[in-house]
This record gives sequence, C-alpha cells and structure tokens, in this order.
Amino acid sequence: MRQSYRWLTVALVLCGAAAAAGGLALLATSRTADVDAETGKWLLTVSAGLVITGALSLAVKQIDQRRNDRESWHGVLNDLVAANQTVMLARLRLTSHRTAKSYHEQLEELMGARVELRRMNAIGMVIGDPTLRGHISAMREYLDALGREYEREYLAVARQQRLDELWLSDQMKAACTGAADPALPAALAEPTQAWRTLMDPTRFPRLARLLDPDVFPVDVFRTNYKLAKRCLEHHAGLASPDLTASAVGAAKLATRARTFVSAHPDVPPALRERISTAVRALERSLSGADLRTIDDAFVEVNHATAEAISVVYAAPTAVYTEHEIRVPTVPTVGVDGKATTVPTA
Repeated sequence: MRQSYRWLTVALVLCGAAAAAGGLALLATSRTADVDAETGKWLLTVSAGLVITGALSLAVKQIDQRRNDRESWHGVLNDLVAANQTVMLARLRLTSHRTAKSYHEQLEELMGARVELRRMNAIGMVIGDPTLRGHISAMREYLDALGREYEREYLAVARQQRLDELWLSDQMKAACTGAADPALPAALAEPTQAWRTLMDPTRFPRLARLLDPDVFPVDVFRTNYKLAKRCLEHHAGLASPDLTASAVGAAKLATRARTFVSAHPDVPPALRERISTAVRALERSLSGADLRTIDDAFVEVNHATAEAISVVYAAPTAVYTEHEIRVPTVPTVGVDGKATTVPTA
C-alpha cells in the first residue's frame, strides 16, 4: 500500500511538471494574449495544483501509514505482555496448587504463550528488527525447553499423582470420623509425593528455574521480555529510549543478580566472579550519560547470570538405550499353555 501511494505521488508530480513545461512553452512562443497564452496560463495553474495535491497526498498518506504502523506495533506489544502474564500466572498457580495436575494444566497455558511468541516472530515488522526478533526467540526457546522436559519426565509423575489421590481419599475418609467438625491433619496440608518429585531439580531443572523466586527475575525469559517490551514501546510511539528508565532497570537487575548469587552458593567461583564484575561495570555505567554503555553492561549481566543459572540447574543428559525404546509388550497364553508376549503396536 505504501508503494502505491508513492507511485501515485510521483505520477502527480510528473504530470504537474509536464503541464508546467507545456504552459511555459506556450507562453514563451505567444506574442499576444491569444489562445496559446491563455492555454499556457491554464497549464501553469494545473501544474501548480497537481504538484500541491501530490505533496499533500504524500504527507497525508505518510501520516496515515505511521499511524497504522503504530497500531500494528501496539498489537504486537499487547500480545507480548499477554504472553508474559500467562507465564506469571502459571508460576503463581503452580506455587499455590502444588499438584501434578496443576503442572499439566499450566503447561498447556505456557505452550499457548509459546505459540503466540512464535506467531509474533513471523510478523514482517518483527522480522525487520533482528534485535527484537532475537529477544522474542529467546523467550520462545525458554518455553520450548519446558515443553521438552514435560514430554520426557511427566509420565511417572502422572502415575504417582493417581496413587497420591487414592491415598488422599483414604486419609480424608479417616479424618471425617466422629461427630465434631473434622480438622485437617498436618500431613494432609503438605504437598504429596508427585509434587515433591516435580521439585527435584535433577529431574525437572527447567521447572525449578521457573519457580525459583531468586532465579526467574534474572533468567532468560524475564530479561528478554523487558528488552523486547522496550523495543516495542519505542516502535509504538509510547516511549523513546530513555536514560532514566534504562538506569532504573539496570539498577534493579544489578540488585537481583546479587540476590541470585547470594541465594545460590553452588554457582561456580569463575561464574560468580564474572557476575560480580559485570554487575560492578553496570553500576559504574549508571553514573554516566551514555545509554549505549548502560545497555551493553545490562546485556553482559544477562549473559553471565543466564550461564550461571544453566550450570546450577543443569538438565540431565538424555541417553536412550535399546531397553528404553523397545516396543511395549503384554503377556498372552500360547497354544501350549505357556506364557508368551506380543507387541502392543
């Protein structure tokens, strides 16, 4: 559409120039106020009108295009905020409910957010901004890793949840004996074995990262969300890169990076020193007036904390043996009366 407006304006200007040239030629060759002179004056008037119309048309269309672009960026920004809110609500519900069933339900919500992020990355405007696209891709990859972990580990937890529910039913019935209002036994107020399995960081490191209150604020999803949000706000005309806002965000990141390191003594010494150095550089950058310096230091703290988090919550290496991928079998009885097995699929 923008190209069509441009060609229309060029056509109007060319027509105006042709009319002006023709008018000047007629005026130059006419010796008296005859038809040629009047025609030349008319052509000059027409050329002026065409040029002015073309210029105004171009200005109006450019303003209209900028408004449409900003509305489109607003839509992408709203989708990004919605994806972030989905993740934040999933964390809240998982921490509150503490069941394998809740984990299953909230992972569906997280995968919905992942689909939205993938769709955003396929929008032409986003593709045209490699920095923004990189931030959104990092958010999507964070959710992809959660999905792969769920696929690998959830079956055993789901079966354990069924056992937990049977045990809870029996315990609830036992607690309801007597005429008085029953009081909830302390054991029934605690999470069951299925949730304790989910909280094992050696089996569910990605879930542990998501729910760790000291890790999530400095992890890949949250930090890239803030950077992507700032890019989109600039494109949507809501805010320009601002030194004060960047300094506030950088100060928060420095504090949270220190909190993460303090809460996790298992961070390797080399990474601990790297984070401390990056945080000090970030804090020094706040005393200057260079937005680029602050942003570069911000990114370095992000990279250092992300690497440390990956080490602390290292995902187990998946080794698939022949035993683990064999075709499931079920027992049957052969014609000779002996038990045999046949494949289920």
